[in-house]
Amino acid sequence: MTKNFRRFLVPLIIIGVVIVIAGIVLMGGQFFGTGKATISSLETMQVQPPEDYNRQLMDIIRKNPDPYIRERAVFTLTDIAIKKNASEKIVPELREIALNGQDANLQSAAYANLALIDTVLPKIPQATLNISVQGTIRPGQTITVVAVITSQRQPAKALVGTSLIPKGLDLTSPPITAVKLVPGSPASVPFTFTIRDPGSYKIPVHLLVSYNRVESEQITRYLYLKADSAGGSSFIE
Repeated sequence: MTKNFRRFLVPLIIIGVVIVIAGIVLMGGQFFGTGKATISSLETMQVQPPEDYNRQLMDIIRKNPDPYIRERAVFTLTDIAIKKNASEKIVPELREIALNGQDANLQSAAYANLALIDTVLPKIPQATLNISVQGTIRPGQTITVVAVITSQRQPAKALVGTSLIPKGLDLTSPPITAVKLVPGSPASVPFTFTIRDPGSYKIPVHLLVSYNRVESEQITRYLYLKADSAGGSSFIE
């Protein structure tokens, strides 16, 4: 190799490297196109995420022809967002995929990752369940257990119910009631019991609030009764 050729080749190599680096910078650090993503490239992004990881991964999720790559991109997106404490930013996109996606497997992946985010970073409860007792807690008497429920989110559907009724009590009202909740407006659901025998009783009251097909809250509280001829007592936990 002549000295003149070397002098000509070295500047070309330097120029080529500069062009590649500049291209990467201009593309926001995107080292692969949406159709060229591989498991290896996703793993690399997971370890060294670029600043615009959300945009790049959402492009892959929407446009990559390989369904397995799309699913892996959902898990990669969630993993990066959790590590960066930025999971709230991807929840709307995952919810949209879970609710309206056309690929059933991709919808399942989005739903699983929403559940993972809820497990790792529990949400502030939006629903409440309070219980009160009306009537005399004495054998032969009828009492009403009132469940008062609220939700601070958008209009939601709720199911309020009781189960595992102890021996010595008779439930004389429906065990489950459906309620439409309006944010900030309490709704009351009564359960009527007849006390047949003296004794101590534990009554569970359950609340399930559904905001959409992928988001819900569940609350269970317990009412403890002591029924005797003196009028009895109760407490709630």
